[in-house]
Amino acid sequence: MRHILVKWIFDGDCKDYVDAFHAMVDHAGDPHPKRELRIQAREELLNTMGAADRLWLKRVLYKLKTEEFGKIGKLARLVGDLGTPASLQGFKVTELVKKMMACQPIEWEGLTCQVVIDPKPETLINVFENLINPPGRGYFVLYSDDSCLSLSIGGRVRHFNLDIASCDTSHTEKLFRLLCEIVPPNMREDMEVLVEQCKLPIEVRDQNDRSRRVILEPNEATLYSGSTLTTIINNLANVLIFLSIATANIQTPDDVRIAAARAGYVVTGTSESDECDTYHKIQFLKHSPVYDTQGRLRALKNPGVFLRSLGHCKRDLPGSGSILERAKDFNCGYIQGSYPCTRINFVEELRAKFANRNLSEQMNCFVEDHLPFHKASRDDEPWSVSDGEWAQRYNLENWEVEELNVFCRYAGLEQEIVCTAVDKILKADYGLSVLG
Repeated sequence: MRHILVKWIFDGDCKDYVDAFHAMVDHAGDPHPKRELRIQAREELLNTMGAADRLWLKRVLYKLKTEEFGKIGKLARLVGDLGTPASLQGFKVTELVKKMMACQPIEWEGLTCQVVIDPKPETLINVFENLINPPGRGYFVLYSDDSCLSLSIGGRVRHFNLDIASCDTSHTEKLFRLLCEIVPPNMREDMEVLVEQCKLPIEVRDQNDRSRRVILEPNEATLYSGSTLTTIINNLANVLIFLSIATANIQTPDDVRIAAARAGYVVTGTSESDECDTYHKIQFLKHSPVYDTQGRLRALKNPGVFLRSLGHCKRDLPGSGSILERAKDFNCGYIQGSYPCTRINFVEELRAKFANRNLSEQMNCFVEDHLPFHKASRDDEPWSVSDGEWAQRYNLENWEVEELNVFCRYAGLEQEIVCTAVDKILKADYGLSVLG
């Protein structure tokens, strides 16, 4: 199968890539949320001759991931801070490899695998078209550790939302070596350097006494959460799962699990109870397929994503004056940013409460920071989805949807909406409950 992977990567365009140093010099100032930090790090590396070193960092600082809603009963997550210089050493080569991975689908044993790097509405609609009506034996789509599979089994198409259990910690040294082997020769050494970053010691500090610390030495390359390799190494792992599924004689959902295990991974979502009994329950990048009121296939951001974050923000609300007025501004921007062109009845009830507000640039930037896939959700035209269509994902009765609509119509700031519809939505999308 190695030749398949090599051809998959080599078919991309990488001839203009020189090395990490030239990429840093030429592209550190490209548009990016951390552009100023990148420019500053570039100047420091050039002035101190740090760019002459093989590794532009010596140790990885692990610390608590803040401003995150954690799963109930789960420990807080840690994030590896490799520093801006380390990201400069890998941001360009991994960006190019990512694009090469998405350049064309892989076709093997009658199955098609597509890597997605651009979650725009038109891309997701194409993905859902292929999942609902897969070409050949089936269709596998992935983005990092998120994947979906449609497979013809016993004369009918069956759909699965797959998830690699403990994905980042499941990768072994062999996967990192394989990545270095399949990239084009002019990228190989820089890719090996990025793997070496993932072998550096981890430092964990006592936040009450910064002089106290623990140093952990890895036995092999380990995917640190802050590594620029994250997306492409997860992509490669999912492609190996796809190749294993493609070469297996899949007759039952459990055969999918066994095929993934043969590739070295434990995947969830393959049991009879997890299987999607309707296309509405397919979920990819927190979106699901629906048909709008005009009969056109659309990618709908899952309502659970919206409801989970509605009424919450990181840090203080920008501006001054009345907290309630600033909260109304935030809600106005959040609703519009979440569903700029999608019309759902319960969302429209909320939208009407916060309409015609003049948001400051500071508030707009603050709202954007809270919106997952914000830029990807800006459709070109308004479209509506009926309650009966989107609600099938959550097995909602008509009365439950109407109750949600009414509650959204009358609830105000500093009030909570607790009902069976919200409970079912959050359970399906996040495994959360509001009713106990």
